[in-house]
Amino acid sequence: MPPSGTDMQTILQATLDVAGVGAAIVFDDTGRLVCHRGHAIYDQALCEQLGASLAKAVDAVELQHEEWETISARYSDGKLILRNLGSIGGSGHVLAVVADASLNLAFATVAIRVAANKLKKALGGGASSSALSGTLPADVPAQSSATLARSSSILGGEPVAGAVERAAVQDLLAIYTNYLGPAAKLVFKQQLAALGVTSRTLRRSQVDEFVALLAAKIPVAVRQREFGAAIREYRERTLI
Repeated sequence: MPPSGTDMQTILQATLDVAGVGAAIVFDDTGRLVCHRGHAIYDQALCEQLGASLAKAVDAVELQHEEWETISARYSDGKLILRNLGSIGGSGHVLAVVADASLNLAFATVAIRVAANKLKKALGGGASSSALSGTLPADVPAQSSATLARSSSILGGEPVAGAVERAAVQDLLAIYTNYLGPAAKLVFKQQLAALGVTSRTLRRSQVDEFVALLAAKIPVAVRQREFGAAIREYRERTLI
């Protein structure tokens, strides 16, 4: 029997019950919110914004560390912990925990690990997105149908049609690094943003424009031409 939205809510509630935790959310690799639990300030609209922003940060990390497990960050008055839930139904999923400075990190790490294992099973069990965004328990404010609709078709979503494979994007970065040097990762990310895409949503039809943007950032004309030739040779071999 597939898990219900309540199952997901219950898993996240156990994390929220850890002292210091303000919100626990699950989002996919496009930044779309799958499920959330949080104190009053962390309503669905805010959690959707968090998911979108954090997905971009995760995307940048995965360019170099695709098999990451946990990311933690400290800021002036709190902590942020991200746990990789892996790929389910063709989409990557992440658990994010937002906490204040009182969080006992050692204790929270155990709770997050337990929650992550349960969430992987729940996500893999095929819970429908309508179930995950359905009626919340009475202590959580109800969301408008318009807002809930934005979370539909999340779980098990298909990859972006025509997107360049992840491995090919990483190969493009490796080639670019050979010609631009240490700044390549930053410039690569900036040019993706200039096209309005991420490393997961770059389409095959955009590769020519993307390569042109990258080449323009190489300061030496000869190296620009060499980079272009290397990319053409790579694309002939891989058919991207």
